[in-house]
Amino acid sequence: MPLQAGQMASIKKSAGVDRLYFSIISGRSGSTYLADVCRGLGFGKGEESFNELPLGVLEEAEPDRRFDRFLQQTLSDSVVNGTAYFQISIPRLKHLLELVPIEELINEVDLFTAVKRRNILSQAISFHNAQRTGLWHTNTELQVGSGEASDSRKILAWVREINDMELQIGLLEKRMDIKTFYYEDIVSSPFETILIFLRYHNLYVSSIEMNRVLSSENLPRKIKRKQTHIQYLEMIYDFPWLQSILIQRMNGVLDSGLLGAELERHVPEILSLQV
Repeated sequence: MPLQAGQMASIKKSAGVDRLYFSIISGRSGSTYLADVCRGLGFGKGEESFNELPLGVLEEAEPDRRFDRFLQQTLSDSVVNGTAYFQISIPRLKHLLELVPIEELINEVDLFTAVKRRNILSQAISFHNAQRTGLWHTNTELQVGSGEASDSRKILAWVREINDMELQIGLLEKRMDIKTFYYEDIVSSPFETILIFLRYHNLYVSSIEMNRVLSSENLPRKIKRKQTHIQYLEMIYDFPWLQSILIQRMNGVLDSGLLGAELERHVPEILSLQV
């Protein structure tokens, strides 16, 4: 049953949540690493709690477990020093908004951020590799024979999926004040980028503490590029028109709406391609 007006405020209070933060993620964009560092600094847990359960079918699956009780338990389990911080993907956010009116969510979430990736092709390849191998979070290279062969058409379908998610984030930005952070900045300048992220949430940490947590997380060890680099070059070779689109997107010339139109123009069957 959806929440009633004012119910979320009451649930937050009873769960001991003074500050509620959401990062809306497009996936494969460094959000897990960001959350790991934040957790190491005592800033919430950054989990995808609302991604673990399809909220739209919650009552059907567990008729004796009402959504308000689920939310109460989830917030209680996630609060750290008064802060509850969650990541949520666009598909799961849609489920959540079926149970929490958007006005209620806007009023009760203290701050929204978005975590995206400028290079949408690398992001699509990462999604495709994770799906075909089953290795969504790993510090090792892709294993030979761990999944089906790479499929360039499915990678294009992932480009479409990510673009559609960003279109949805764009619609939300018209109703919410959302600060966006990018994978490329998290990778190239983790200290500065995460410091800005924390300060945006009014949390200040010392350089010593930040360096301690960053060292323990060891970002270079977590990013393996060789496999995706080869696939990237193969995609540019197979679909030469992609390079121009990628350059325009990364320079901010091509927004999500235009990118979708370009995809459909070059690959008319893009709407029917399955990821």
